[in-house]
Amino acid sequence: VVIERHSVVLYDHCKAHGPVLTANAAHNHNVLDIDVGTVLLDGDISVRVFVLKTGAEQLQLRKGASGKVIQAGRGIKYGSVKGKVLCFVSFHTAFLDENSTLFKRQFVDGCHKPEHLQDHAFPPDFALELDITRRPT
Repeated sequence: VVIERHSVVLYDHCKAHGPVLTANAAHNHNVLDIDVGTVLLDGDISVRVFVLKTGAEQLQLRKGASGKVIQAGRGIKYGSVKGKVLCFVSFHTAFLDENSTLFKRQFVDGCHKPEHLQDHAFPPDFALELDITRRPT
């Protein structure tokens, strides 16, 4: 998971914690919970979920490696380990009025296209939920 503001990376989960290996991750009713901690968001934000193609085991040992978002946000590279964007959402923080924002499959870029359904099999009820806590003003 990478969180960006105006193409500047604000948070990189692989750098902070290493990759999420879904085979070993705790699943709860088909929910994968990735805690990104505290990230201050303001303005235009993109949340991108990447899948690593090779070398995830070596990357796990190198927590702290800096990723470089490439191909206009469609890919990521950690040294020789490359990945591609699985899905993403973009939004402006001014339009968030709840502590939890749910993006249903049809509003998540990359998972509603038929060619992606063949590769990654996003179920019809797939959604990306962001839990956001507002700073007191």
